[in-house]
Amino acid sequence: MSSEIEYITSAEDAEENAAEKMRAMGFTDARVTGPGADGGVDVWSRTAVAQVKWRSAQTGRPELQQLYGARAGDRDQRLLFFTASGYSQAAIEYAKSVKMALFIYDPLGELTPCNKRARKLLAAPVSTDESSASAPAGEPFEVTFASKSSAPSGGGGGGGCFETIGSVIALSLAVKFLTMLFSPESQTEFIIAIALLVVMVALGITYVIVRRRLMAQGREAMEQRREALRLEKENSDD
Repeated sequence: MSSEIEYITSAEDAEENAAEKMRAMGFTDARVTGPGADGGVDVWSRTAVAQVKWRSAQTGRPELQQLYGARAGDRDQRLLFFTASGYSQAAIEYAKSVKMALFIYDPLGELTPCNKRARKLLAAPVSTDESSASAPAGEPFEVTFASKSSAPSGGGGGGGCFETIGSVIALSLAVKFLTMLFSPESQTEFIIAIALLVVMVALGITYVIVRRRLMAQGREAMEQRREALRLEKENSDD
């Protein structure tokens, strides 16, 4: 809230106040979206979105649903709601299910948290790194996780083993095949050379199939672990 505003007397004042409070919570890039069609978002940050209501009527579930829908598919953005009045029980229950922080502000702009998520934000603001992080910032976690995950590393180890064995066998067969094909001592050796060619092709196909299967299993295990970690983090936030 700008220094000129001593009391909240309009919706614009309320939105500026919410943006200021969000910056104090660690969302350093929080800003008012301004007049016009905002799609349900009054204050925007790269890591959070908020809706602000300036009225005496109690806020219900539909208003919270509007904010949730406005976030669209960006699940990394936190949800915050500010109102000058209270919330219905249905709204509070809905906020818990979608992990939305609920606040009430007074005419001076001071906030009162209305659920656990809001109390946590006021007690422990998000870090500067978290509030300013962009989408690629999640990549180091993915790399670290992939290097420590037992399932993916097992798949990679299996692939390396198959690759080494396959290379040795293929080289030996290739030397023998070329010798027998271009300098056969008998018709029997020529037939054996053709048979070796068939075996080499079969081994190559088998190697490709097995390697792809191991890689697919590794990716599946990684996705399962990533989802488990995400659910564990969401549950811990509650």
